[in-house]
Amino acid sequence: MEWLGTEGQGISETIETTLWVATWLVIL
Repeated sequence: MEWLGTEGQGISETIETTLWVATWLVIL
């Protein structure tokens, strides 16, 4: 997920992780 650009790289990683965890919670 690079859509926030270099400025929000840390934020982007946090969002990506959150979405990944949320997806697995829904699946499980």
